[in-house]
Amino acid sequence: MYQVDSGAYWQAQLMHWGPKVLIAILILVVTWIVARAVKWVLQKAIDRSPALKRHVTGTPEETVGHQLGTIAKLIIWLVGIMAALQFLGFARILEPINELVTEIFVFLPRLIGAGLIFFVGLVLSRIVKRLVETVLTAANIDGLLARAGIGPSEGTVRTDPAAVPPGATPGATRASI
Repeated sequence: MYQVDSGAYWQAQLMHWGPKVLIAILILVVTWIVARAVKWVLQKAIDRSPALKRHVTGTPEETVGHQLGTIAKLIIWLVGIMAALQFLGFARILEPINELVTEIFVFLPRLIGAGLIFFVGLVLSRIVKRLVETVLTAANIDGLLARAGIGPSEGTVRTDPAAVPPGATPGATRASI
């Protein structure tokens, strides 16, 4: 009868899998550090944007930056886990996850492009809003409409420059259209 030395078997398994498991653990530790750093940077950068400071439903800590940072962290974790499992030789298990990650990274540039278009549109809309308000204020449209009998007449007369608070412009104290 053939007997296998169990000590030699486990030693061979340890020599084969030991370094692989240690490197996989190192990959996961680096993934954890990178994921936390990316989440923190993304959350701080987005939360500094005045347009994105609004809270969503939930606790006050769940800002848009917090949620986008969490999404980025989870994507990084997914890639890190895939790298660790790939290193361990579990390629067949990773096929569906590879397809998912590929689809995510194909969609990501489109999402970033949409975000940039939104941001540029937001900036342009604020510029156009100020431009239109300034033109309408300069043309005294409120006063013209009040004289024509359209709209209320209160607040349509220019304030006396002496009554204007310090630091404000005289036109800023009257009602705008």
